[in-house]
Order: sequence, then structure tokens, then C-alpha cells
Amino acid sequence: MQATQAALDFDNTSYFQDSRFSNSISGTYSRFRNLEKIQAQQLLSFNSSINLNRFKSESPAIQDSASGRFLFIPNYNTEYRNYFVPNKFWGFELDLSSTYDYRYNRNEILNTRSSSNNFNIAVAPTLQFGWGRLEPIDDVFLAKFMVDDMKEAGILNQDLTQEELFALGSTMAFVRNQRIFDFRRLRMYELTEIDKWFSGSGLVGNQDFRYFTVLNDNWLYAYRNVRFAGQRTTIGLSPSASWSYRSPQSSLDMVANLGLSLGVTYELHRPLNQHWQSISTLSAGAAVLCAGCEENSEFFPGPNISLSQEYGWFPNSRTRVSGSAFVSYLTRFSLNFSPTAPEKILSTGINFNADYFVNYQFRILANLGYGYSRQTVDTFFSNDYLIVINGIQGGITFNYTFF
Repeated sequence: MQATQAALDFDNTSYFQDSRFSNSISGTYSRFRNLEKIQAQQLLSFNSSINLNRFKSESPAIQDSASGRFLFIPNYNTEYRNYFVPNKFWGFELDLSSTYDYRYNRNEILNTRSSSNNFNIAVAPTLQFGWGRLEPIDDVFLAKFMVDDMKEAGILNQDLTQEELFALGSTMAFVRNQRIFDFRRLRMYELTEIDKWFSGSGLVGNQDFRYFTVLNDNWLYAYRNVRFAGQRTTIGLSPSASWSYRSPQSSLDMVANLGLSLGVTYELHRPLNQHWQSISTLSAGAAVLCAGCEENSEFFPGPNISLSQEYGWFPNSRTRVSGSAFVSYLTRFSLNFSPTAPEKILSTGINFNADYFVNYQFRILANLGYGYSRQTVDTFFSNDYLIVINGIQGGITFNYTFF
């Protein structure tokens, strides 16, 4: 964006030019595998942005300047579980994140320039052992939603039996896991295989435009991998490390932050019916964090526990609404006080999220949340300090596609 404006400089008119350019690019790759003995998921994402500014003026009282910023944030997460015997598994998880931030400022009259480079990287591998399994059930419910839409459109006159629904869901799961690198050919293959199932079942007599519209709309616009069934308990041991680099350098540059945590998590996913889903999570553990270990440690976190409950409402395959509540308690022993004093943090909150499907061009995205946090440090003599933070945040987005 470029703008030219006029401003008063004493008794004369002086013109200045303010030019700005900004650009952002983001991308995400995800893959989920669900086999008899293996469950695996990968997520790779990145965000990048460029901001350039330049200011030029005819007035000698205002100096020309230029500034810019380049930001790049890649993240990678992978989870792997191997069920060596039924209902028991070993696995690992890897979290890798980094940030690169470059900034510069230039004064063109004084011919001075300053710049800075900030680079951060963090890695946290986790070794896991546990029992139980969460099975994705999206395809079974998608089959039911698709059949309901066909009945409403007058394409089907009867419900599918439970065996037929599971057979259709199995077909959907099979075609979803095929790898075809041409997106158009992939969609053609998926829709063709599902159409073959309906044709072979003899349930659809007249495959007119209404049938293909319902088939296409449910398959292309439905949510995937958002509903599971079952329960799982996971015990994990996770070392972690992070480094920071800055230029110009400071005394804190390239000092490693090391940590080690041991935790257990229990998850229970229950489909209450076709439209409602319940998710319960309980986790507890303890961690040790050594910030700036090469020089001195700042604090050692201690035991923690958290509990969350979420309910999801799915009126059709293309809309979802969820509400959740959580509470967590953390105790850590800070070395910033002498003698060492326990620091207690209590956090709780509620959140609501909605992705409402109006039509195939218009969606409404909304979120609303409230959070409360209470932090205290009890020394040998009295409560040393108390911090209370609470607030409400939310937003609404209207997403309209023109073509």
C-alpha cells in the first residue's frame, strides 16, 4: 500500500510519502494412519510474514527512514503408537518448534542502519507406554448423516441397517487412506468408490443430480478426525531442551534451558448419540526445569494436575459446536526466594467454539472464553505475593466464498 499526503511545515506545504508492504504465507500438512497394530499422526506447519515500511519527506525537519521485518515460524509434531499386544502399546512423540525473526531500521539521511537476528529452537521427545485405544468414528457418523440427507431429498425411502452403516463407513475409511498425489484424481477416485457401494447395495434406484449433490456435499465439506470412541491411559517420560540466539549478542545468548517431565494422562471419548460427543481428560505429573543451567538455575517446577471436560454438538456433517471447561493446579519451588518457597498456581476457565455451516458459500466462526488464574508464593513468614488474572476474550468471523 502506498500513500502520498500533504502536511504543513511552518508556512509552507511539505509533501511526504509513506509506503508500506506486507505479505503472509502459511501452510499445513497432516497425515493420520490407523492400522491394526499402528496409530500414527504427523503435523507439519509453517507461518511466514514480511513487513516493509519506507518514509520519505521533503521537509528537512523530518528524516527519511526505512524499516522491515521478516518472521518465519515452522513447527513439527509426530505421534506413533505400536500395539504389540491387543490394548497395550509403546510409542513416542516428538515436538519440534523454532522461530526466526529478522528486523532492520535505516536512517537514510544520517546513513545509519541497525539490525537484529533472533533465533529460537525447542525440542521435546517423549517416550510412552500405555493401554487402551481411541478409534476414529467419523466415517460411521458421516455415513449416517449422508443417508439422512438422502432420505430428506427423497432419494432413499428407508434407513440403513447397522451392518450396512458400518459397511459404508468401512468403505469410506478405506478410500480415505489411499495415497493419490493428484488432488482432482483423488476426489474422483473417492466419490467413484462410494458410488460403487451404493450401486452395489441396490438402495438407490435413480442416481440423478440430487443423489450426486448429496454425495459430493457430504464428502467434500464434512469434518474429519474430530470424533473418537474409547479410552486410553498414557504414561510418558519427556526430556526437553531449548536454545536462543540473538544478534547483537547478549549475556543470555546460547544458554540452554533443560527439562525433564514424567506424566500420566487418561482420556475418555464417548459418542452419546449421533449428534453429541463427550471428551473427558485427566492428567497429572511432575517436572524439573533448569533455566540457564550453564550459569544458575532459576526455578524447579513441581507436581501438577489438570482436569477438562468437553461436549460437542454435531447437527450435520458440516457444522460443529463445542463447549469445554478446565481446571489445573501447579506447584513449583522457586529458587528466587531464600529459603526455597513453594509457588502455587490455580487456573480455570470455560471456552465455546462454533463453526456453523449456513450454505456452501457462507460459514460463521465464533469463539468465546473466560479464564481465571491465581498465583501465590508462601514464604516461611507470610504470603509473599499474590497475582490474580482473569479476563474474557472472543471473536466472530463471517467467511464468504464468492466462487
